[in-house]
Amino acid sequence: MNLSLNLRSLEPDDINFLLKIENDESLWKYSNTTKPYSREVLQTHIENSKEDFFSAKQQRFVLNDFESNIYGLIDLFDYDHQNSRAAIGIVIASKWRRNGFAKSGLKLLQKHAVEQFNLSLLYAYVGIDNIPSRALFKAVGFQEKLITDKILVQKTINA
Repeated sequence: MNLSLNLRSLEPDDINFLLKIENDESLWKYSNTTKPYSREVLQTHIENSKEDFFSAKQQRFVLNDFESNIYGLIDLFDYDHQNSRAAIGIVIASKWRRNGFAKSGLKLLQKHAVEQFNLSLLYAYVGIDNIPSRALFKAVGFQEKLITDKILVQKTINA
């Protein structure tokens, strides 16, 4: 598949996609989610997502194509100004997995993180048994380091 993908901010029309992803219990083991989110809570999240990255210390992006098909979500969070770094999270909708969308999205995010936010390091914590995620991060140049029961993957992204 050779699509032109981009990252954009959350929009009000994304509510149904967000509800589906955030309330998919099979994904909760990869996050801190322990109960479903209501439509109201997620609508508030979308409204608040317009806040500046540097003050909110986080931003959620929608990975889509130019025909408005949505493939997933990519987050920058735990922004650390002093060390010019942020954590990342990524989820691709189940029907689009294993098609290269996560890899393309991570490459777009890295470029955006350098050009727009002047970040020099991105990292994520990945479960040891999450082989697909570990392979994804390795494929885009992240290095692994074992930290207790998780793997820290990180990449210096200076331009």
